[in-house]
Amino acid sequence: MKVFQRLVSVILFYDQKGRILLQGRSGKVSKSGEEWGFFGGGIDEDETPEQAIMREIKEELGYNLKRPVKIGNYCNQYYNLKEKVHRKIYRTIFVAPLNDEIINSRVIEGDESKLFSTEDAKKLKLIPGDKEIIKIFENYWQSSQK
Repeated sequence: MKVFQRLVSVILFYDQKGRILLQGRSGKVSKSGEEWGFFGGGIDEDETPEQAIMREIKEELGYNLKRPVKIGNYCNQYYNLKEKVHRKIYRTIFVAPLNDEIINSRVIEGDESKLFSTEDAKKLKLIPGDKEIIKIFENYWQSSQK
């Protein structure tokens, strides 16, 4: 069986109600048939996870991200039917509060961006493992509200 491993940085932008901004995906942006996902992408060989997420957000939204907060790591594994390969993805998870500049940014990669409650987000067609990342965010959000 073919195995593909990748290091990735993702970010969950959130508003004052704890809703998260997701990237609409279809066609060429969809990796595994998902319809929604997090902003972010692969970590290049010469980058830290933080440098990668800052570069990815510039590429995907045209936004200069400053000071993302790392809230954890997550590794998920799944079989990609489209590519017929076992994927193992190591993700570094960041968060940042939403602001008007992000909300009004044009989505360069993907179809659109939209805010979802975490409960609604978990019901969407996501990449396997994304629901676990949403749970990590929920724990972060709950502890930040104390």
